[in-house]
Amino acid sequence: MLLSGANICYYLLDKGHLSVQSFIDGDFSVHFSPSRNNNFIINKAASNPLFVKQARNQDWEKQETLRHEATCYWLANNEPEYGNLKRFLPQYFEYDYINHILVLEYLQHAVPLDEYYAQAGVFPAVLAEKKAELLASYHKDIFTKIKNGRSFSLFKQSIPAVFMLVGNRQKFWTDGNNAAERQMLELINDEPQFTRLVGEVKESWQATSLIHSDIKAANFLISINASHGSATDNLRLIDWEMADIGDPCWDVAAVFQMYFISWIYSELNDGPGSNNPQSSMYYHKLLPAIRHFWDSYCGHMNYSAGQAEENLLKTMNFCALKLIHTCFESTTTSEHLPPSSAKMLQLSLNMLKSPEEAIQTLLDMELYVK
Repeated sequence: MLLSGANICYYLLDKGHLSVQSFIDGDFSVHFSPSRNNNFIINKAASNPLFVKQARNQDWEKQETLRHEATCYWLANNEPEYGNLKRFLPQYFEYDYINHILVLEYLQHAVPLDEYYAQAGVFPAVLAEKKAELLASYHKDIFTKIKNGRSFSLFKQSIPAVFMLVGNRQKFWTDGNNAAERQMLELINDEPQFTRLVGEVKESWQATSLIHSDIKAANFLISINASHGSATDNLRLIDWEMADIGDPCWDVAAVFQMYFISWIYSELNDGPGSNNPQSSMYYHKLLPAIRHFWDSYCGHMNYSAGQAEENLLKTMNFCALKLIHTCFESTTTSEHLPPSSAKMLQLSLNMLKSPEEAIQTLLDMELYVK
C-alpha cells in the first residue's frame, strides 16, 4: 500500500491513530512533505499531530534504512538498556513492516537547529549543554549493557564511507562521474599526506558505543516557545536511519563540524576573510558554545583529564574526515568545486596534519597530555 493524501486517513483510522470524531469535527488535515521518503504531517495544528514516514515504493535501500530507524525507536521505547534515549526522541507509535510506514509524534513549534541558528544569530550555551547531554545519553552506558544481548546483532558495525579514500576503494566516490568530485579527489591525491593521514585516523576507530552516525544541525529539532518565539532547551534528535555501533567521537566530531561549517559559510558570505578564526568576529560568537559543548560532554561522560584530551585529539581528526565527507555531499550536482568545499578541504588537511595546533587555533585550548 502506497500512502497518498487521499487514502492516508483510512489507513490511520484502521490502525487506530485517528478517531472518527476528528473527521466529524473537521479537524483532519494532511500536509505532504517529501524528502528521501514520503512524509506526511497529519493534523498539524491540532492537539495530537502525527508525522508519518513511508519508504518510497520499490526502493529497497530506503525500506531497509527506514526499518532500521524504526528499530531504534522501538528499542528506546521497549528495551530498558536504551531507555535514556527515549526522552530525546519524538514519541513513537508504530512501524508497519509490511508497508514500510513509521508513525511518530509531530513536534509542534519545533524547528531544525540550523534554521534556529540562522534566524536567531546566536549560539546559546543551554543548547550546547543539551546537545552534550543528548549524545552522552546513548554514548555512555548502552554499549556495555547490550554487547552480549539480543539487540546487538541489529547493528552492522560499519565504518564511515569516507575511510574508503584509503587504498583502492576511491572509485566509490567517483561512481557518479561528477566533475567536481573528480576535482576534489585530484586535490586530495596531489597532497601526499592526505591519504596517509586518513589511513592513520582509520586505525584509531573503536566501535565502543551506539552512535547516530548522521549528526547535523538539520537533524536536531529545537522547540520554540509559542507565546514569545524564544527557544527552549527541549531538544530532539531525529533520522536514526544510519545508527550503528561505532566510535562515539564520530558523533562528537559532527557537532564540532556543525560549528566550523557555520563559520566557513559566514566568511564566504561576508566576502574574502582570514583563515584564522581568531580574527573572525563571527567565530568568537561560536567559540563559547563549542567550548561549553565539549566541557559538558566530558562531564556527562565522566572523562578524566587524560581521557578528555585523548578523545579530543581523536575528535579533531574525525572532524577533518567529516569535513571531507561534507565536501563530497555538497558537490553531487556541481560541475565546479565550490569555494566552500575548497576551504573545507584546506581546513581538514590542516587538522589532520596537526590536530594539536587545530585544537589551539579553533578551540583556544592547550593540550598537556602527550
